[in-house]
Amino acid sequence: LLLAPTPDLWSLVLRHRTQILYIADISMVCMYLELCPGAVVLESGTGSGSLTHSLARAVAPSGHVYSFEHHLERANEAAAEVRSNGLASCVTIRHRDVEGC
Repeated sequence: LLLAPTPDLWSLVLRHRTQILYIADISMVCMYLELCPGAVVLESGTGSGSLTHSLARAVAPSGHVYSFEHHLERANEAAAEVRSNGLASCVTIRHRDVEGC
């Protein structure tokens, strides 16, 4: 039996490049932000992409997540994972230090 990669499953199996949030915490974040399809989210610090995947699911299909990561390798890996999980249409990941802007 194979399951499609949902953000819930993805958070459990992804390589932890950084400290990640798990589903209980992510659910609270989405609830407090009142995320719904069509919303636009700005995420500072993509990290492992765990939260990014769940944010994308909350705002899809018509919303978008813009995520910025200061570490080039983490940004590239997270962007590749977003593409491989079919979320590229609603997620943009950029290498940028938003603190120094």
